[in-house]
Amino acid sequence: MVLVTKVVDVGAPTIPLMSNSRGGTIMGFKSKVRKRRGNTGKGISEDEDSEEYEGQIRCDIIECGNWADKKIGGRKMAYDRAVEVWGASGVSRKVRKVSLCKPCYRTWKKEKKGEPKEWGSKGKGPLGNAPPTSTPVRSFDQP
Repeated sequence: MVLVTKVVDVGAPTIPLMSNSRGGTIMGFKSKVRKRRGNTGKGISEDEDSEEYEGQIRCDIIECGNWADKKIGGRKMAYDRAVEVWGASGVSRKVRKVSLCKPCYRTWKKEKKGEPKEWGSKGKGPLGNAPPTSTPVRSFDQP
């Protein structure tokens, strides 16, 4: 990379520009994006009405009519876990993985907050995986 100075005006100071080996100036990340978008960098104006996201996957909870696409915070969960909170009649279809929208997932998470994790370790041993069988024998404790 070569540092090139370019004289703009006789009385003005020189402006250092970044240049690559082919002689062109290197634009930064933001300027490349603005150039590609044709954006002036002022952001989205509030006058434009932004369309609400039209999803493709519906939430599988019967009372809910929201979208459960991953793009807007949707999750997939095992059918059995969803049945624990909403019951078999609360889930619209019996599939291996149930699609949940963000509010339904948060509801499930709040309901299950106090319960112990299925996969968490039960014992607190020296490695965190099992309770110690006996106290370790140290050589300097022996007579």
